[in-house]
Amino acid sequence: MSFKKKLHKEVRAALRKWLRFPTLKKKPRSELRLRPSRALMRTLKLPILPLELLDMIMDYLRGDRATLEACSLISSHWTPAAQRRLFRSLKITISHLEPAANPFTLKAFESFFQNTPYIAPLITSLHICPNAHYKLSLAVDPHSALMCLLHELPKLQRLTLNCARLSLPSFYEAQHVDIGDSPPRLSLQRLSFCSVIDKACVAHEILEAISVEDTLEICFSRVPSLELAMSAPVFQLRNLSIKNPLDSFPCFGDTAEFPNLRTLTMDIAGITGKIFSMGEDDSSSEFELFPQSYDRHHRMDVFMEKHGATLETLRLNFRQLVVSRDIGPGDTDWSIYRLDAACPSLWMLELGFQLDLRSLFCLKPLMPDDFKATINLLVRIVNSAPKTLTHIVLAVHIFPINKSEEAIEPEDLDEDESDEDWARLAAALSSTSLPNLVSVKVLKQESKSPFIIAFTEALEDRYQQMISGKFTELKRRKMLYFE
Repeated sequence: MSFKKKLHKEVRAALRKWLRFPTLKKKPRSELRLRPSRALMRTLKLPILPLELLDMIMDYLRGDRATLEACSLISSHWTPAAQRRLFRSLKITISHLEPAANPFTLKAFESFFQNTPYIAPLITSLHICPNAHYKLSLAVDPHSALMCLLHELPKLQRLTLNCARLSLPSFYEAQHVDIGDSPPRLSLQRLSFCSVIDKACVAHEILEAISVEDTLEICFSRVPSLELAMSAPVFQLRNLSIKNPLDSFPCFGDTAEFPNLRTLTMDIAGITGKIFSMGEDDSSSEFELFPQSYDRHHRMDVFMEKHGATLETLRLNFRQLVVSRDIGPGDTDWSIYRLDAACPSLWMLELGFQLDLRSLFCLKPLMPDDFKATINLLVRIVNSAPKTLTHIVLAVHIFPINKSEEAIEPEDLDEDESDEDWARLAAALSSTSLPNLVSVKVLKQESKSPFIIAFTEALEDRYQQMISGKFTELKRRKMLYFE
């Protein structure tokens, strides 16, 4: 019997029952609820969607946790796809209590995953941070709680350590760790250090225990012990992303090798920056200076000379760098002024800078001298690029001082010497010294980010029109893009 006939049969039986009892006749028909029997419900089957369509639905709902939880309860066919999105990313927040009094420790999470083995394979991203403004102390030796937890997550691809102080094992951890054979080396796609301090010089043990296959990210972190790694360390990563002061470029040692390195990203956070940390009693704050180097860009120059030959993409962000003050006009030794020699295989060059404007409706800079120094820096970099360069990205962070149309002064709309600076940059981008150049993109930077700032957003329409007027030759050759 078909489903339609079964439903009609039960509806007719319910109507006969309603007509048989006079007490039910007093109820309006709108209150009559017809419920199919359990036997009928067991015969019903939800339609089975193709896996591709089901994945598209779950990806669309990836930010809605409540809906994903509901989807995981619909049927056994929907459960795996929903759970993969629910447990894909895990953030562990650890308090500053002593391990004996703190139930949420790395050791506790290790025991949890051992007791629930069906959840651990679903986690691909792990973020560890403290729950307050203090430095989380993490031991990173091969038998530490951190390493034991990582070995319980077989599908882990991304690890982020935030606001951590790397250290040797504490007395409590040493008493509760079974020392046996060294665990096998882990393999991750991405490893990120954010506000990490390595006073104990043990960060190299992480790179000895973890093989980073794709991206190593170092943001506002002091990790001097990277050069203490294996006698001849070989890093298999393809992307190196750094957000530190210029004179705090990490040192990987003279014997380090990067055979697969293709992309170098450097967000220059000023010169001799400061990192925020808490005092020993976790009650008062203090500022710790990054170590001074003999020359402000000496470490970066050494790295570029040794490993720049394999680079295909170079991304430099000067947004937090006051070029007129931090980089003198007589400084000609910076490796980015010799890209044709340092990076002979470069084909993508991304440059980010700050642009403070006097008004929302013009490109007149607030501080002409700083703007001129920034343009001079960009022109020197572009003029030194190798002939293999095919794409250039200019990422601008625009900050207008006057955002009201009534606050515009007549002189704000007049031409000034900044037009000459724009013309010099346009001439460098249209130069015949770059015969293979096919596109110049002008994009917008993210406003704020504790990690590497992305160059993916499009500028507002008014800025696109004003900037296109500065690069008329590129626009005529159909090489200027804004997305």
